[in-house]
Amino acid sequence: MLIVKKISPLRTFFFIFAQCGGGIAGAAFVYGVTAPMYLGNPSAIIINNTNTPWDKFGKEFILTFVVVFSYFISMDTYRKWVGTSSLTIGSTYAACSFVSMPQLNPARSLGPAFVLNKWESHWVYWLGPLLGGVLAGLIYEYIFNSKRHKRMQQTQDEESSSIHSDDVDNFDDLDKPCHL
Repeated sequence: MLIVKKISPLRTFFFIFAQCGGGIAGAAFVYGVTAPMYLGNPSAIIINNTNTPWDKFGKEFILTFVVVFSYFISMDTYRKWVGTSSLTIGSTYAACSFVSMPQLNPARSLGPAFVLNKWESHWVYWLGPLLGGVLAGLIYEYIFNSKRHKRMQQTQDEESSSIHSDDVDNFDDLDKPCHL
């Protein structure tokens, strides 16, 4: 949203800060109320050790791209495809979550990593979603944004009409009597 200038940098900072704080607080709460003998593995980072960090990065990148791009497309007022945008966004996020259940949110990965102090390949859960979201926003903004295309078309129409209006002004001078 910051990259396509839908929200301010300050608001972006507060959203990220709130998400990270909530992720840490939630993981600390779960860690605190869980019996020490039955701690299990609350970490989202350790769940799938069979994939390499680059495999995880690719999955995070692609799934975040899909979620963010579907958000932008469904929130476009000129393109309402099916039902409400909340149904589209929710079903897209649910489908992507089923593919990659514990991830898909950097703050969700930050909380358990912070509480358990396990930072192995943690960069994957930040860089993948950030780059996927940025790419989705840029592709939407510069290729699929119907408002942008309408603005560009209006600008071209205004430029062409101003050219014609200058010509009309010149022809109006021909109607006036000439005093030598």
